[in-house]
Amino acid sequence: MDFSANDTKHPGMVTNVAGVEKGEVHGVVINETGHVQELERNFSFLSVCSVGIVTGNTWAALGGSIVVALYNGGPPGVIYEFLVVSFFYWCISASIAELASAIPSSSGVYQWASITAGPKYGKICGWFAGCTTGAGHATSAIVWKNWSNQTGWASDGFVFLAGTLNGAFAVGTPDCVSHLAEEIPNPRRNIPKAILAQMVIGFFTALFYMIAIFYSIQSFDDVLANTYTSPLAEVYLQATSSKGGALGLLILIYLPLTCGFFGNFITCGRMLWTLGRDGATPFSGTVGAIHPTHKNPFNATLICGIICTILGCIYVGSITAFNAFVGSFVIFSTLSYIAAILPHLLTKRRYVIPGPFWMPGWIGYVVGGIGCAYIVVFDVIYCFPYAMPVSAASMNYSALIIVVDILTQEGEAKDMIIEVVKQTKPRLGFFAPSMLEEISDTPKGQDAFGKMEYVFCGGAPSARAAGKKINMVTNVQVVIGSTGAGTIPNLLTGAKED
Repeated sequence: MDFSANDTKHPGMVTNVAGVEKGEVHGVVINETGHVQELERNFSFLSVCSVGIVTGNTWAALGGSIVVALYNGGPPGVIYEFLVVSFFYWCISASIAELASAIPSSSGVYQWASITAGPKYGKICGWFAGCTTGAGHATSAIVWKNWSNQTGWASDGFVFLAGTLNGAFAVGTPDCVSHLAEEIPNPRRNIPKAILAQMVIGFFTALFYMIAIFYSIQSFDDVLANTYTSPLAEVYLQATSSKGGALGLLILIYLPLTCGFFGNFITCGRMLWTLGRDGATPFSGTVGAIHPTHKNPFNATLICGIICTILGCIYVGSITAFNAFVGSFVIFSTLSYIAAILPHLLTKRRYVIPGPFWMPGWIGYVVGGIGCAYIVVFDVIYCFPYAMPVSAASMNYSALIIVVDILTQEGEAKDMIIEVVKQTKPRLGFFAPSMLEEISDTPKGQDAFGKMEYVFCGGAPSARAAGKKINMVTNVQVVIGSTGAGTIPNLLTGAKED
């Protein structure tokens, strides 16, 4: 059997030969990520494009949030906001395609983040990434010109920027096909092409769909006031003047949503599998296993299905809580993108060997810089309340969801801080008391503290036992109340017992 890099069955791979016995080569195929090739490459280029299109489901996702979007400027606001956010996501997609071409891995963003940041900061960036016209219908002026701000915010400019969230929710999954990189031939070329196909088809189908339904609406007030479970029901009822016709059109939009379920589980199952494969999940041996019969990450996909079902049950108990989870999707996904793209730019792209798709020179920096700037600015805007005045039901809980997510990963954060201290060897460090105490409880933590000359603790008192323990290996400096005064450099004590 030929295991050469030119193997047509596993193009671009190399072989780790374990031994030769009686003329037979015993070895395993190692793929581009450095892992054993466990999955069969059953997906063609066309099938991967299909997964990207149905998983992105841009026009259906936009249609599902169309009523909410209308508050941010009416039809012109929805259309122009979609065009603006699409431009930014094209920049993000180009940067992702560049990384996918160079590092074709089912791990996707979190592996790219661990590489682009270099050996010193790669682990923390990877962790952060691993932690969308007839009579009586609307006129052209209504669709393209008549701005309508019904959010309660006084600034139309802010309303426009906040309204791009609706478009981002529709186009915000440019990395989904990258999770099939280990199941498609020639992924260095085909994954970037699939990302392009997903973004192009998603953009034009969503744009034409928006224009068509806006021209078909007879009364926007009735659309905004409708009480149907599906907001599109009133739109289709006005468009067809028939409940049967409205039902038929609703069925047409639910069909691609159903197909999207399969695409979602295919991609998220692969992503969870790679985390398990790398030992980054509980029960990683089970999560990172490949089913011997089906030759796919069956366990990881099943777990994703169970988790999604549980999250769906939240809708039954509290619509507000469910909307908080859904609304934070864009923020979480873009934060994972910036964890890979920003280090890539800051390190002058030197840690990534270019693939077939590679933006030359200044183009790569400009495109990636625009994408990162969008994420930094708009993720803050997306945390503001959707409308004014604010109530408990209408509050935007995205910021709270992010904080809770960080707190629930405190154990992983501790390990990551220890690793960063070991790699960077800082002279001093500033820690919250809770993190200081948690790190000091482990021998690895004590060893990390011992590499620093000073350890500052502020914000609240620290436990005396923890302070004594850390003082054995370094100098603890408590600076409660001094942060606001800016007097930290003047508070170094001469004796450890002080």
